[in-house]
Amino acid sequence: IVKSPELAAYLQDKGAKQIEIVPVGLDETLLKADYASYDIADLRKKWGYDTGDRVLLYVGRMRAEKHPVRIVELFNELRRKDGSLKLLMVGEGELLEAVEGKIAELDLQDAVVIHKKVPNHQMWELYRLSDCYLNYCATEIFGMAILEAMYYENVVVALEAPGPSYIIENGISGYVCKNEEELSDRILHADRQKFGAMARKRITDNFVWSRSTERMLQIIKEHL
Repeated sequence: IVKSPELAAYLQDKGAKQIEIVPVGLDETLLKADYASYDIADLRKKWGYDTGDRVLLYVGRMRAEKHPVRIVELFNELRRKDGSLKLLMVGEGELLEAVEGKIAELDLQDAVVIHKKVPNHQMWELYRLSDCYLNYCATEIFGMAILEAMYYENVVVALEAPGPSYIIENGISGYVCKNEEELSDRILHADRQKFGAMARKRITDNFVWSRSTERMLQIIKEHL
């Protein structure tokens, strides 16, 4: 029993004959189960956004493999096509100063906000108020933030990588993109009304601990 497709592929290369993936899941006791009862407009007002804004969310370390500087540059290009776009970034790391410098260089201080840390009990608000969640990491092996974003009905747009390709049903519960051009197009046309319910269903059906535990127990019983 393994938790990721990347590990499964590695073990198969080493000669393993029988492998089943039981993925890491979200702990439902830590999630905001009644999130849908909160008005999105109120959440946006609380965090400084207008109802007409289209919010693009990034959550992750400011590290080279996550390409946070390129995310800012890409956002700048997208904003020329859609002036309602705003970028909300959550995270810190060795590239934080470079990201802040790029924001200043492109004069995006009014369009990009960075929160170095957000308490876990408040993160659901950011997933919920945002229109689109971006994963720009082409080496992402899983992605817990992707699970959380989808649980709260956010549209995840991700570069093709082992984790996103395993989690997301492309074109059904989110988007897995082969290149930056496709990624940009999906961000510009992300529709939470179209994908939100399917994204949540994908997670609750497959990526919560209760489901993973059930499957692991079933496998164990089958082999006793």
